Amino acid sequence: MLKKNEIVKLTIDKMTFEGLGVAHYNDEECKNFAVFVHSATVGEILDCRVVKVLPKYAFAIPENFDLISDVRIEPSCKTYRRCGGCSFSHIIYPAEVSFKREFVEDAFHKNFHGNTCKIEDVISSPQEEFYRNKAQFPISPAGKCGFFAKNTHRIVEIEKCYLNDEAFDTIVETFEEYISKYKVSCYNEETGKGLLRHFCIRRAPKTGEIMIIVVVNGQDIPHKEQLTSALSEHEGVKSIYMNINTKNTNVILSRECRLLWGKETIRDELCGMFFDISPLSFYQVNSPQAENIYNYIKEILQLTKKDIVLDLYSGIGTIGLILSPEAKKVIGIEIVEQAVSNAAQNMLQNNVENYLLYLASASETRDILSLLQPEDRPNIVVVDPPRKGLDDETIRAVININPEKFVYVSCNPATLARDLNTIISTDPSYKVKKIQPFDMFPRTTHVECVVLLSKEKN
Repeated sequence: MLKKNEIVKLTIDKMTFEGLGVAHYNDEECKNFAVFVHSATVGEILDCRVVKVLPKYAFAIPENFDLISDVRIEPSCKTYRRCGGCSFSHIIYPAEVSFKREFVEDAFHKNFHGNTCKIEDVISSPQEEFYRNKAQFPISPAGKCGFFAKNTHRIVEIEKCYLNDEAFDTIVETFEEYISKYKVSCYNEETGKGLLRHFCIRRAPKTGEIMIIVVVNGQDIPHKEQLTSALSEHEGVKSIYMNINTKNTNVILSRECRLLWGKETIRDELCGMFFDISPLSFYQVNSPQAENIYNYIKEILQLTKKDIVLDLYSGIGTIGLILSPEAKKVIGIEIVEQAVSNAAQNMLQNNVENYLLYLASASETRDILSLLQPEDRPNIVVVDPPRKGLDDETIRAVININPEKFVYVSCNPATLARDLNTIISTDPSYKVKKIQPFDMFPRTTHVECVVLLSKEKN
């Protein structure tokens, strides 16, 4: 049986959805004992140090390589092996994209039992690095911004992140200088003491407008005039908020935001439309790839002026407003009040007149649609839920609508496949027609999918 700190020779057989290499260890006591190896890839033979042993599997880290994969590269990031932000910086990008297709296939194999449908090759991101338009930095006790180590809440201080927009680097430096100069306390999760919890930055790529959010465990920020003055000197900064979060929680942003300086929103352009974004509003972090996804949705739906689209989890209206020029009407349902307010403004500034907007949860869809005239009932549904997927009430509401076409946008292949299985089990007349993965998050394990279901007539 394996022991902690033991050195063993292993061959990597496959990759996990978490980006770990998978090997199988054999000795007299155990056969095919799974070992998950950090920063390893398929085909490599290496000596590994065992760092954790559990009854059914173990974790290990590389020590020496006997055979190095052709796809291995040296990561650009100095903290790659300690930080939990990336999982694939040690391999070439085409290999990463190939692994992500395997992840989607595996999720569907385990969770989906409906009709056979080809999973297309993953559409690569236009940018492999510096693509994130949003970053949320936890703050270390020493007053440095960083990211959590993998599977922990231990903060790894970083000098530069190769995923984030490069404009963030100097803004972070200014914030860290403020912490040091005024000796501002930083939050400790164990004690619940300390003021500064997170430092968040959001940038609109097309316009260059930047929003900054300082998350605090209190009701105010010391020397906030000096802080806002220093931060606002950076090019593009248009909005600075304080977010008050005094609860013992892993949730980064509370519902309470106070504007400290500048505008309430920042504005971006996507697919030829302008969108105002608030601190609590969802907005895809990879804007060029988001445009590819939204254009793909338009392509597979082939809308006409007879179609009425229901846009569930509509957020600030990105998908619904982009579809609106080709549809008779779009109905958006969103539970976050700030996002609904943004969507209403976005509708006006884009001169969209065929968009109805409701502040409600997706599970309330049936009640909302019951208020509509029969001629206003949707025949097409688009959903873009959070990672946990759809709840049973929402699935029942969608099936009750009886849409001709149903597009499901998901950032979690496992819950996507599970929900599709539930939909088709409930109403077998629905068939999956297209499964198209997109790499929205290069160098991480996440992959976005767009699925088209159509209702087949008997």
